[in-house]
Amino acid sequence: MQLKFVHFFETKDGMVEPTCELFSRWKRAGYGVDIVCLDNAGENLALQSQSNSATWQLGIEFEFTACDTPQQNSLAEVGIFTLANRVRAMMHYAHVPLEFRYKLFRDCYATAAINDGLMLVELNGVLKSRFEHFCGQNPKCTKYLWTWGEAGTVKLCQKMTPKLSDQGKTCMMIGYAHDHNSDTYRMWDKDTGRVHVSRDVVWLRRMYFSGPNGSGGGNLVVSGILVNGAEESSVGESGGANGVQHIAMLEDDIVEVGQHNAVDNGTIGDDNGGAEPI
Repeated sequence: MQLKFVHFFETKDGMVEPTCELFSRWKRAGYGVDIVCLDNAGENLALQSQSNSATWQLGIEFEFTACDTPQQNSLAEVGIFTLANRVRAMMHYAHVPLEFRYKLFRDCYATAAINDGLMLVELNGVLKSRFEHFCGQNPKCTKYLWTWGEAGTVKLCQKMTPKLSDQGKTCMMIGYAHDHNSDTYRMWDKDTGRVHVSRDVVWLRRMYFSGPNGSGGGNLVVSGILVNGAEESSVGESGGANGVQHIAMLEDDIVEVGQHNAVDNGTIGDDNGGAEPI
């Protein structure tokens, strides 16, 4: 059973302290790490030294792969490759131009990892999501799943905003705010480059970037996920993800993609499929 966690750092050795902190937090929660398999790069040697130092005392056994032998750690290598393919597929379906992909790939990877963790796997005869097997429960955001790349109008008005001025801005959903309530999202403003963390979002039932034919495209949901004991189809009712694109996945690969167009619900569309703020 694989469960993927995604973190990005400015430098390679910048991951040492945060990783030790993560291992320590897992240990306190009752599912500590016993063995870590990785290559013998400098930052990984530093992780070994720091995790077993007097500061952390994690008592983790490290297994290093031989030079140029990634097959010795095939689960991790294949997992990284599969996740990267899913990120490209998500960005392609969201029609994200190449110039913006380098700005958004971190959030896209994080969302892809959440979707992967919600996959159902059977372990010791028990069928649950990867999160439930490892953490005992799914993330809070599973009650309010939306499509990565979907357009939504975010409320931005203040008390002194003129009544006839725009009260919001059309932004792109790029992830979930995990340190907030479960219905809080990270919404990216292309014009300013800012990310608004908000739950005041009016979903436009289309993708933020227009497709080749000028349409906004459809929505995306991983099928076969159990949320609160109900099949994924119920998420559209409780979480608002109606008119979605369904994706059937196997353990570590995308098998089938089916889609249908989303519908703008009362938004004011312009010639290129955009929408003016409400």
